Order: sequence, then structure tokens, then C-alpha cells
Amino acid sequence: MPIRRTHRAMCMRIRKLNAARHQLEAAVRLYFADAHPVPVHTLVSAAYAILRDINEKRGGSFMVKDLHKLVGPERAADLRKRFKRSENFFKHADTDPEGEIEFKPIETPLPLFEAILKYSELTGEQPPQLMAFAIWFLLENRDALSKDSPYGIMVEKMVATNPPRERAAFFREAVESLRESRSADDPGGA
Repeated sequence: MPIRRTHRAMCMRIRKLNAARHQLEAAVRLYFADAHPVPVHTLVSAAYAILRDINEKRGGSFMVKDLHKLVGPERAADLRKRFKRSENFFKHADTDPEGEIEFKPIETPLPLFEAILKYSELTGEQPPQLMAFAIWFLLENRDALSKDSPYGIMVEKMVATNPPRERAAFFREAVESLRESRSADDPGGA
């Protein structure tokens, strides 16, 4: 969706799902560029929150950060706090201006993957940059996949015919390939 300029000073009107997409795409580009993990995590957290809220309002399927709804009240508060710990630390300094956190960047790819899947579910869209990350995530976590599942079968075929490469090279090639396949599916460009 093109940016609709409403003022000469670049005032933009943007919908929540578009904001989430732009945040996810920026996070994916930073991730594949091996940028610092804090902005990646912050962008993922912001997009995830938008998608989770929209999903809940639409009565959508369960998301990982909804686990607090399945446990008793005493555990729910702890789960919510643990899920939002890094997210809140990177956004606020009102209660702990000199604070420090032990951040584990390994915790970012799963919510990024889930947010990408949820974005696709909510919009019906599969942007190439986001799908490239989803494929990378499945390749990186193929040991956890059932070999008989649709994802497991797809990943095994990919590994057999085109083994994974260095992160940035994979991203460039995957996005190009996804864009080409999209163009081949829609030669009219509609």
C-alpha cells in the first residue's frame, strides 16, 4: 500500500497492520544484516503487540504470548512480566533509569517467526522479506520439526537441493527468488 501523504511535511496516514509489516520488514533486514539485536528485538516486540491485539479483537487463534490466559492468576502475572521484560526495558526508563538487563538475543527469532505467520494469517499477504525469514527460521530449527509435517518435508527438500548459506547471502537470494516466483505467478503484475 503506497504511503498517502496528507501534508507537504511528509505527514503519513498508516494503518496498524501496515505499521506492523514495516516494523517486521525492518527487523528482518536488520537481522540478516547482523545488526545489533536490541533494535531487532524492539521492532519485533512492537509489531508482535499490534498483531496480538488485532488477532484478539478478531477472535483469532492463540499466540505464544497468550499463555498467561491458560494458567492461574498467580502464574499469569509472572508469565506476562517475563514475556515483556526485555520489551519494556528497551522502551522505558521511568522506574529504572540506571537499569541493566541480561538480554538473550536468542529469544527474538521465535516471536519474529510467529509475528510473520500471524501477519500472513491476518492479511493474506506473504511479503518476500518476511517469507525469507520464515524459511530461514525453519531451516535453522529443522531438528525440532517433524519430518512428516508439511514444514518438515519442505525444509528437507530445500536442504537436499540447496543447502543453507551465510545469513546475508541467503536473505538476498531468497527474497529475489520469492519475488521472481511471485512475478511468474502474476505476469500481469496485478
